[in-house]
Amino acid sequence: MTRVLIADDEDSMRSLVARAIAMDGHETVTAQDGAEALEVLTRHDGAFDLLLTDIQMPVMDGIALALTAARDFPEASSTPRLLDSSTDVSGRLNRPVEPGDPVECAVMSIILQQPLDVVELDLRP
Repeated sequence: MTRVLIADDEDSMRSLVARAIAMDGHETVTAQDGAEALEVLTRHDGAFDLLLTDIQMPVMDGIALALTAARDFPEASSTPRLLDSSTDVSGRLNRPVEPGDPVECAVMSIILQQPLDVVELDLRP
């Protein structure tokens, strides 16, 4: 069973994604923003298999969350995956993202476009 941490400030999106993943037999934990997700990660010593996060959120956005998770839990198996209505992550960083850049390594694992197609979230091994 995959443990998934879902961070999204939109209640409906967070609930939809959590339900879809749980229906596939996986454990889900949700957070309403990046700061809350970071608290959850810290409480669980980063022990999540997957981090699904919206990019634009109040308090702490998904990019900051992914970078902080990669820095604080380098040995954890969390793989940041970002959900957003746009795939233009570099524009939000105010600089280009180059291959091998720590931002790319932490954030660019997979970018899924919203509205989310739950079929894209096939978590079977």
